[in-house]
Parts: sequence; C-alpha cells; structure tokens
Amino acid sequence: MKLRLTVLSSIVGTVAVFGALGISSVLGQSAPPDSGSQQGAVQNGGNGDPYRGYASGYPAPEVQALPIAYARAVSTRAQQDVMLAELHSTVDRIREDFNYSPEMIAATREQNSAFDAYDEARRKVLEKLSGDPTYRAMISLVVTLKHKLEDERPGPKPSEEDLERVLATATLKLSYASSASAMEVASLSADADVMQTHARLMEAAAKVNTMRADFERQIHRNPDFLAARRNLDDARIARLTAEAFLDGAIDARSTAMDYAYYLHRFDQYSYTPSAIGYAPYPYAYGYGNGYSHSGG
Repeated sequence: MKLRLTVLSSIVGTVAVFGALGISSVLGQSAPPDSGSQQGAVQNGGNGDPYRGYASGYPAPEVQALPIAYARAVSTRAQQDVMLAELHSTVDRIREDFNYSPEMIAATREQNSAFDAYDEARRKVLEKLSGDPTYRAMISLVVTLKHKLEDERPGPKPSEEDLERVLATATLKLSYASSASAMEVASLSADADVMQTHARLMEAAAKVNTMRADFERQIHRNPDFLAARRNLDDARIARLTAEAFLDGAIDARSTAMDYAYYLHRFDQYSYTPSAIGYAPYPYAYGYGNGYSHSGG
C-alpha cells in the first residue's frame, strides 16, 4: 500500500508541477503582439511587457521546465524498475512459501519415496534377468555391434559399399537391443512388486503435478501478487506521463526559443548609433535605412 501511494503521489506531483508551469507560460504568452507594440516595447525598454514575457529575449519558463521534466522522467523510470523487481520478488516469495508448505513437503517426500521403492524393485528384477543366458547373449551382441560400428565408421567420402555395411550392422544391433528390451518389459510386468511400486509412483507424481497446477492458477489471485501488479501498473502510468511531459517541455522550449528569436530579429539595428546622420533602424518601416532631416 505504501508503494502504491508513493507511485500515485509521483503522478500527482508530475501533473501539478508541469501543470503550474504550463498554465503560467500560457497565461504569460496568450497571443503574439502586432508590429506596433513590438516597436514600442523596444523603444521604451519593454515597459508593460508587450512581448508577453519575451521582452528580455529569454523564454525562462519554458527553459527552466526542462530540468524538472528530465528529473521526473528519470525518477519514474527508476520507480518502474523498482516495482518490477518487487513484483518478481513477490512471486518468488509466494512460490517459496508454497514449496515449503507442509502439504507440498509431504507430497514431494511421498513422490521421492515411491520412486526409490520402484527403482529398487526394478533393479531386483533386472538383476535376476541378467542371469538368463538368452538375455546375456543379446546384451553381449549389442555391445559387440556397438564397438564394431565405432571401429568401422566411414570417412568423409564413404563409398556405397561402406554405407550398406554400416546400415546392416546398425539394423542388426537395433534388432538385438529391441529383443533385450522386450525381455526386460516382460519381466518387469510379471513382477507384482514392480507393478505395485509403479502405481504408487504414478499416484504420488499425479498429486504433486495437480498441486503445482492449482498453485499456478491461484497465484494470479493472490492479494500480495495483485498489489504488486497494481503498483507496477501505476509506476508504468507515471513513467508514461512524465515522458509525455518531457516531450512537451522540449517542444515548448524549442517553440519559445524560435518565437523569442523572431521577436528580436531586428534588435541589433535598433541599438546601432547613427554615425553619418542616419536615424536608428525602425521596426515599423521594414527594410532599408531611414534618414533624419535636420533642415527643410
């Protein structure tokens, strides 16, 4: 809740700060003046501020808004990163609590115990089967053919005869291995202890899988997860708002600088002294020099 209030206050603060700056700037620059008021402002030194804040030639409100906009954008990005990390930490804590809950510990212990019992029963059956001469002969042939394949591996450019020989050996090895595997399956299926422990293992594994599936569905309804997700959403909104203010402040600064330059584009002529009797360059007369007539 504290994190959520912090993010909401960040949004409100962003809107308040930039709203105040924008309102003051708009109120101070409601409309561009006409050429007559421009000339009067330059001649009287800006009394009455007919340039709506630009008589000094420097758009201070728009320029001063940028550091605040940059700082707010950086702050909101960092807050979003913090909220994302907090969401991941919340999920990890919820998952850890589930994995170490008494119910899950008991189900996992039962699954491990069932697996150990099945593995022991299976080992006993296969150990007994290894004494069968037919089974032992098949396993020996499989091993021999495996070594033969490794020794007769063809080179980079094998001939057709080499490929046919390798294929025949591999096919024979696969047939012996399939026969040995079939004998193992038959022996295991005929043993009551193996079948009983296998059924116990399947039941324990199904229980664990069901508990995990239920947890994955329920985690999205966990109050802590929902709170962390809301905080992340609020932080994302605050970041988007701050970045929008930053983009607007940059555009407003550029427009204000261009407008201030436009208003004062002829100021260099208005302050040039008349060395040869020419009058100062008046804004109202456009281009060209005006002459001061001292006589008739």
